[in-house]
Amino acid sequence: MSIFRFRFSILIVFLVLLHISGSPANSEEKLYLGVDLKKMTPSLAQTHNNGNLEGVLVASVVPFGPADEVGIRFGDTILELNRKEVKNIESFLDELKKIDDSKSFLLLIRRKTKILYKVIKLETHSQTLKKIVSAASNSNPDAQSYLGEIYANGKGVTQDYAEAVNWLRKAANQGNAKAQKDLGEMYANGHGVLKDYVESVKWFREAAYQGNAKAQNNLGVMYVNGHGVLKDYAEAVKWFYKAVNQGNANAQKNLGFMYVNGHGVLQDYAEAVKWFHAAGIQGNANAQNYLGEMYVNGQGILQDYAEAVKWYQKSAEQKNAVALNNLGVMYQEGRGVNQDYKEARKWYLQSAQQEYPEAQYNLGIFYLNGWGGSRDAVVANSWMLKASVQGHLLAKEYIQRKETIYKTKPYTNEIDENYYTSSPDWDSRKNLAILEIIGAGFSEWARRESIKNDNFLGQMGTTFIRDFLITSTLEDLFIGDNSYAINLKKRFVVNLMEGDVSVESFVRETGREAFIQSLNTTHPELGSTPEVADFFYSLYLQRN
Repeated sequence: MSIFRFRFSILIVFLVLLHISGSPANSEEKLYLGVDLKKMTPSLAQTHNNGNLEGVLVASVVPFGPADEVGIRFGDTILELNRKEVKNIESFLDELKKIDDSKSFLLLIRRKTKILYKVIKLETHSQTLKKIVSAASNSNPDAQSYLGEIYANGKGVTQDYAEAVNWLRKAANQGNAKAQKDLGEMYANGHGVLKDYVESVKWFREAAYQGNAKAQNNLGVMYVNGHGVLKDYAEAVKWFYKAVNQGNANAQKNLGFMYVNGHGVLQDYAEAVKWFHAAGIQGNANAQNYLGEMYVNGQGILQDYAEAVKWYQKSAEQKNAVALNNLGVMYQEGRGVNQDYKEARKWYLQSAQQEYPEAQYNLGIFYLNGWGGSRDAVVANSWMLKASVQGHLLAKEYIQRKETIYKTKPYTNEIDENYYTSSPDWDSRKNLAILEIIGAGFSEWARRESIKNDNFLGQMGTTFIRDFLITSTLEDLFIGDNSYAINLKKRFVVNLMEGDVSVESFVRETGREAFIQSLNTTHPELGSTPEVADFFYSLYLQRN
């Protein structure tokens, strides 16, 4: 069984709810103009732009900002800036940077079937913020909601969750749906208030009934997890569908999960692929990774490793830890790409640095074997320990086995056969077994040498065997009656000697035949191969 594992089995795991929407990637441009933009995708185009893909979508509007004051709304599509076609967000921002702050400019907007012109003038963030504070103080719910968001995210002010809750509550009590959704998230995460799922559900429901798509998705998550409500998959699916109908990418991804697992719906992999794809083309990194997994497994779609790599790559570009690990596995296994251990190691490292335990374990194995780079037992053990602390079962078994060996007599414990036989070639099997034992501390000298010298096994094999096993008497080697362990040890010795160790350099002729006869009589399970007999004979001479 391979010791490398994809994160392919899709589980119904919904993490803590999304944080309140942060500032966009181009926060400076948003603060001056007062809009957040999204790339137009087929799904968004169908919802907001009559199927047209041209232009960029206005995803949100800052209250009392320049765009808001001229009537630009969420869902509008910007088609032109000063008579120049807007092809994408980058081209829009490039043209925007050319605008003199003191001058107005012209935007061509599509709103459903209507074409509108808007004359707008940029202003500084401080100008906008001053107007927001003034309006919020005068009980304007939109301003209060946005001011709460500013304090929650620390946008232009010192982050202050308690102050954020204060303003969000004022707006929520006036029926502002976004503030209700945001306040629900503050309670779900325990930001500025004690964590309270029941109170969180209350505010999500208020916002969801008003049609807030993010609140509808969040309410569905609460029903999946049974947080603040009784677990109810059918009710979760109902709310996910309401959010999906508004193009919400997270709801599309979550609905895909429900179809994968048959929770609240009949299990349907094809339907799951449909929703993962819908979310993936909107840039949802988790959905992109899950879609890659569906292609690898051939679930709901024809198995296609190249297509899986494409979607893993899209997700990995957004630093999704699971996708980074899965991409590493594709390179390690040569699926959809040319096999490349160096490239696999690179992706494992990026994922492991984000504390993803599967990648930490895989990276540990790579360091144990020197695959795709240097071999380093100390670094390998470090990554294994990190994965073990997070509950990774194979890493835990590895660490526990090492700790057990440290506390018992040398060479009397089983070596996990999975570690020994998992690699397809003899060199890898030998190195796995040797490095496992070195890491267990049988020989301080051998361990030190393996750390200092990557070619230690090839250059110092003979010395290593002598020093490694000289730590035990012949009797110590055969304590107990575990024939499985003894046979495994015998195979280890034979394989080791097939490579770079000269048996003859150990053997002294005096008493050899008598020793071999005695060995075969007392320990017939070792077999009568001359290599094994000569090896233990040489060990006997070293001890006597």
